Amino acid sequence: MQSYVEEASPVRVLVDAFATNVYYDVPGTTTVEVIAGPANALLATVKPVPRDTGSARMSVRAIDRFGNVATNYTGSATVSRQGETIAVMDFSPEDKGIRTLDVAVPFGKGSVRFDVLDANGLAAISNPIVMGASKSSLYWGDTQGQTGETVGAGSLREFFEYARDAVQLDFVTHSANDFQVEREAYAGVLKMTDQYTQDGTFVAFGGFEWSGNTPTGGDHNVLYADNSAAPLLRSSHALLDDLSDVDTDCRTITDVYSTLRAEGIDAITVAHVGGRVANLDLIETDITPVLEMTSVHGWFEWFALDALRRGLTVGLIAASDDHSGRPGGSFPSLPVFGVRSGLAAVRANELSRRGIMDALRRRDCYATTGERIVLEVTAGEHTMGDLWEATSAPVIKVDAAGTAPIESIEIIDADQVLAAWKPAHELSHRRLRVSWRGARDKNRTRVQDWNGQLQVSGAKIENARTWAFDHPDQGIIAADGEVVKWVSSTNGDHDGIILDLDQKPKAVHFNAGGVDLSVDLSDLGDSPLEIPVETGVDRAVTFQWLPVQDQPLDASVTFDALPFRAGRNVYLVKVRQSDGHVAWASPMFVINSSDA
Repeated sequence: MQSYVEEASPVRVLVDAFATNVYYDVPGTTTVEVIAGPANALLATVKPVPRDTGSARMSVRAIDRFGNVATNYTGSATVSRQGETIAVMDFSPEDKGIRTLDVAVPFGKGSVRFDVLDANGLAAISNPIVMGASKSSLYWGDTQGQTGETVGAGSLREFFEYARDAVQLDFVTHSANDFQVEREAYAGVLKMTDQYTQDGTFVAFGGFEWSGNTPTGGDHNVLYADNSAAPLLRSSHALLDDLSDVDTDCRTITDVYSTLRAEGIDAITVAHVGGRVANLDLIETDITPVLEMTSVHGWFEWFALDALRRGLTVGLIAASDDHSGRPGGSFPSLPVFGVRSGLAAVRANELSRRGIMDALRRRDCYATTGERIVLEVTAGEHTMGDLWEATSAPVIKVDAAGTAPIESIEIIDADQVLAAWKPAHELSHRRLRVSWRGARDKNRTRVQDWNGQLQVSGAKIENARTWAFDHPDQGIIAADGEVVKWVSSTNGDHDGIILDLDQKPKAVHFNAGGVDLSVDLSDLGDSPLEIPVETGVDRAVTFQWLPVQDQPLDASVTFDALPFRAGRNVYLVKVRQSDGHVAWASPMFVINSSDA
């Protein structure tokens, strides 16, 4: 059953007219309107008001269990900060589930968050906002999404207004698959991106997804700075009847690079993993400066690490690759679209197409799994994404403001964890988290089935709850004092359960995803026990005790004893939250000049 809103969802009727097991479409068009369900949660998003150093705009939206805006939501919600009521937002039917409010934010006073609570007990905590913390501004966006023009749902108008108004993005890209978008439809996309772009307020990029097969380059989203020079450079005309412009096709990503350079076109591409994995051997980083870490297709840390092993100097962002008309705020619909949409965070000098593209070229950007985690990474005068020479290891300072407690900060390179930090805490041997992660493979069949159960011995389960599940139709299906059963699948991400126990258990027997193991918990210390799975991509099962109390939402950590080897050194900051969400900073690249 379709889980996302659509004004006119087509209903196909087919008939086996001759009892030959061959079905034919019944002529005519039948559609139904798919509407949102009742409000299941509130989401609060805060971002600075343009050209105002003391105000922020907060948007509160009600969503149903599938993440759609609950347009039938009415009632009152109280907005507060540090226990002090700031405003009451009254939702009327005309608001269609979304209200905005301008709020005062202290300048240069660290991170600020707002609490929202309605009369029915629905509550939300906004993303953090940090005013005056950086010379450049932090902008949030989505570089990939589709609509009904190709293999998506909804109209262009709905797409851009959802991005701008519902989820409060600063920039967005409509990226239809090149081999199936008609020229007229593409021209319509370019026209509408110009209509919706207002520099300093909201930016819509014209572009498309170059969708060649992996050997010829794999998927790349093309973003243009100027729609008057934004050619549709198709990988093929595979699903098009009109072949009149087939001579303009660019059969390989190398052909795309050559055409852009030859015509002097201001454009970048974003390599990603979706239907056709981008070919890292063919990437030229002057035009492809960043990779996509996550989308609704899954999490792809392996993709970035593989690029770093090959010596590529690239930055990291995330996107939605949404097909449901919900850029920047899509939720799982099918198992193949099994995780929440990611977000790209960009520190730019101005909110314009060229401002965003210049920041991406500088790699002054980072990826999150959908939450607006504020992340600042510096090493003296250098910031994330920088490349420089030095005779000693950098001292890296990480400032993170989370949407949930910060669980850990790691600095990794392509092959290992170089340094790690965790907040000081007291662990409870009566609170156990068991999680599983990974993908079946790197291609379209990546969905990994983790349906299964665990059994605890030596203790009674007092409560069991899900952790980091994305799909609303997955979760715990049965639980008693000894056994918990669940339905779960992962696409490179992780799911898990948290157990509250009456005493420290002796052992756990885990059986899911083809993994059958028993763990003696007497050997489980303060550090998590991670058990790799040989098959699949980055599959593992992890056991860990949880803190007695929640940890702070903010962390400021300095790493001053990092390894420094000959040649190129890569330092990639990875921030994990207690709710399972993650942020990855674009790596710092430091060349050991003492080699010379």
